[in-house]
Amino acid sequence: MGWFSKKKASAAPERKLILKTFTIEDEADVMDAVNHVRLGTTIAFIKIKSNVIVRDALKSMKEACSEMKGEIVGLPDGWYIAAPPDVQIVKKSVNAGKQVAEAIISQEHEDNLKSSHNHLRDKLIIVDEFDTL
Repeated sequence: MGWFSKKKASAAPERKLILKTFTIEDEADVMDAVNHVRLGTTIAFIKIKSNVIVRDALKSMKEACSEMKGEIVGLPDGWYIAAPPDVQIVKKSVNAGKQVAEAIISQEHEDNLKSSHNHLRDKLIIVDEFDTL
């Protein structure tokens, strides 16, 4: 056998996802993006340039995503991502900064309590049983 090996046949063909950008300026652009999204193999980055068709374009994209159980999310500067159902889009929480700060404060508080507890434990004699008269 040489430096190459034969490719093993697999039971199920490997499905490739396509990442494609769409610039939407008119109805034809909307339909092109919608058709790609409906295939379920395209992660679409969409920029809607026309303020006139924003609402209709988003409605069409949301319907296409809903049909295939995918997601569409908005990004800054008028960009959107539409993804098939096997792609998870992790959305930033509105309170993410607050939640992180609370977790850090909570952890610091817990660390302080543990430190105080350990300090006191070393100085106290703990009696497990009491003599009763």
